[in-house]
This record gives sequence, structure tokens and C-alpha cells, in this order.
Amino acid sequence: MNKEDIRQRVFNIVEGLRTPWASTAEVTDSANLRDDLALESIDFLDLVLQTETMFHIKISPKEAKDLQLVSDVTAIVEKKMS
Repeated sequence: MNKEDIRQRVFNIVEGLRTPWASTAEVTDSANLRDDLALESIDFLDLVLQTETMFHIKISPKEAKDLQLVSDVTAIVEKKMS
């Protein structure tokens, strides 16, 4: 799976979790998951679980804590899959 495939799949996960009425921000690499896209704690946990399931990887609690931007999610997937 190439970088663009990973990026698109991560974008699809995030897009499915964000609440449109809470945030009008677009999903971009530099979008902050909590501040820009208004993901709440439960949404963030769902993001981690869906990412782990889709890519067959494990994200530790410490790694999850460091995920702030959409690009951080993409980067950890790329790292785990390499």
C-alpha cells in the first residue's frame, strides 16, 4: 500500500468521525483532530480502533496520546506498515 492510499484511508476514517455541525474545517494533513475537526474523546478512541482494524496494526496508548494532527495518524500508519 502506498502513501497516498494510506492517506486517503485515514482521511475517510476521520471524515466519518467528525461532526459537521461542530466543525466546518476540512480534513487536511495539517488539521488538528481536536481543535479543528472537533473530535471528542470517544471519537478519538474510535479513530484509533478503526485505524488499527483497517491497517492491521497496534497503536499503543503512548503513541495515541501523541496523535494531534491528521498527518500524525498517517505517519504512524506508514511507520507501522514499513
